[in-house]
Amino acid sequence: MKFDEEFAAKFYAEHVGKGFYPELSGYMTSGTIVALELAGPNAIAKWREIIGPTKKEVAVEQAPNSLRALYARSTTENLCHGSDAPATAAREIELVFGK
Repeated sequence: MKFDEEFAAKFYAEHVGKGFYPELSGYMTSGTIVALELAGPNAIAKWREIIGPTKKEVAVEQAPNSLRALYARSTTENLCHGSDAPATAAREIELVFGK
């Protein structure tokens, strides 16, 4: 899947207009992505534990074996996205998969 500017603005609607949004949008539209829907008991919390904190430097310090600590290039290019709540996940799943 590939995000275009319009889709990125929908997916990251809460960030549009913030200072970091142009860099985020540029990164998210720069190439293809792999989209996954993970489901199960405590799926959000478990996935967020695996990927680690959003900010790379925090991930390195607090969760050194997390995906972001190990593989992120920066806070913006942080490798993975993880919904923060069930309502957010439902909105993002609808956008990406049309469910």
